[in-house]
Amino acid sequence: MRVKDSKGSERLILKGITGYCQPRHMLAIMGPSGCGKSTLLDTLAGRLASSAESDGEIRVNGHNTGSLSYGKSAYVTQDEMLAGTLTVEETLLFAARLRLPVATDKMAIVDSVIQELGLESVRYTYVGNWHLRGISGGQRRRVAIGCELVTSPTLLFLDEPTSGLDSAAAYHVMASVRKLTEGCRTIITVIHQPASETFELFDKLLLLAAGDTVYFGDALKAEDMFAAAQLAVPSSRSAPDHFLHCINRDFQSETHDVERNIARLVATFRDSKIAEATKATVTEFHANPGEVYHVEKTAPSFFTQTGILTWRTLINNWRNVGTSQYLVVVVVVVVPHGTSLYSRSPHPSNPPFVGLFWMRLAMYIVLCLAIGFIYFQLGTSWKDVFSRAALLFFVVAFLTFMAIAGFPAFVDEMKIYLRERLNGYYSPMVFTLSNTFASLPFIWVIACVSTVCVYFIAGLSNDGGDVICGYCELYAHERAITRSLTYANSLIDAHSPSLTPLHCQTSFSISSPASPSSSPS
Repeated sequence: MRVKDSKGSERLILKGITGYCQPRHMLAIMGPSGCGKSTLLDTLAGRLASSAESDGEIRVNGHNTGSLSYGKSAYVTQDEMLAGTLTVEETLLFAARLRLPVATDKMAIVDSVIQELGLESVRYTYVGNWHLRGISGGQRRRVAIGCELVTSPTLLFLDEPTSGLDSAAAYHVMASVRKLTEGCRTIITVIHQPASETFELFDKLLLLAAGDTVYFGDALKAEDMFAAAQLAVPSSRSAPDHFLHCINRDFQSETHDVERNIARLVATFRDSKIAEATKATVTEFHANPGEVYHVEKTAPSFFTQTGILTWRTLINNWRNVGTSQYLVVVVVVVVPHGTSLYSRSPHPSNPPFVGLFWMRLAMYIVLCLAIGFIYFQLGTSWKDVFSRAALLFFVVAFLTFMAIAGFPAFVDEMKIYLRERLNGYYSPMVFTLSNTFASLPFIWVIACVSTVCVYFIAGLSNDGGDVICGYCELYAHERAITRSLTYANSLIDAHSPSLTPLHCQTSFSISSPASPSSSPS
């Protein structure tokens, strides 16, 4: 696979990768930073950027099935983007409601996933974000995995699920993932530098160095190949650490010739019986294909998805605290005595949060009162006519541009949308409509209260039609700026990575449980 740098020069990322993965097996893709691990995973999952040029083929059950994105497989990104204001149970339940038929017992599926991933102790705990204390990093990874498990996928891709975790947390996360293979699942994961006990959980290992295959085969037999290349694992060093120590080109020295190590390992593997057996197995899968891999669309109707996503967005808006500390101080004044703003209550239906829109409402009230008293009880003289024009301009301008206070929340919402869109949760239209409907009551309150605060204090026309006209003007401007963020968000989907299965001189076979040639070896 080739990509172009800023100077227009082509650079090879992956070079002739051949391998396979079978049901009930977990394949680890390892290598130093920049070796092409995530690029290979994105290629297999059909998420490779359109700027990359590549060739080769990727087959499932011996068939070229096209893209594996948009719900055909499950993909858990390295940065688990979740709504921090929802509890673990709510997060999984909304994922199930958005993707499963209406008649399905979704609560039973969520209970099963929670038990399967060991999340029972944090079922009613909020996921958490920058302002809300939530679950641990390892538990967040398991929740992100659980969001994809509600549809019982047979293919699961994980991009560095242990990144940022200590060795104990990483082991528990991967042990939970390992149990998933017992359900006849095929799991392919990128992992950077696992501990020895974590490494022993994998069935197959694909070791990359600068885009070349250093090793592909049984994970526990990799030490034998390193020994054959005269790079035996020392007794004082774990096998995964030694593998990366030998092929990391970033820290080359006179006493540590990494380029020579890589060339020796690549040549040793290329001439080994393991490489021959790998090519023979891939050829056999291609010669004896199984059933065509197919994932049935089980999502609810368009209107059902819109209603569910609208309700989730309403909850998120209600609980989301905003972004400005000084605004929090303003609103905390009106919180009843003894009420805690941050809670791990097991009853999330009544969370004691101060919402983003409520902080904006307090901000608008103060601003409109200030403007109203500056232009207090305007008359009908020519000077007052100019003042009325200035008043209307300032009210509309301030309220419109201050809507940008919701932009940080929009950024997080956009990341969640991109993850869920690529995993086939819903369409861009569902996202746009649900966000529009969810914001209606909040914007209505903001426009109504703002109109009341400034209109009568400034002594504008008392005619009922004029009052309604002024309110509608504020409401229209407020909606225009707020919805423009949502529309821009949905348009990003058109510029997301190309989902055509681009191939990087790669022959990679993935088996699903339906294939007769896919029994575990």
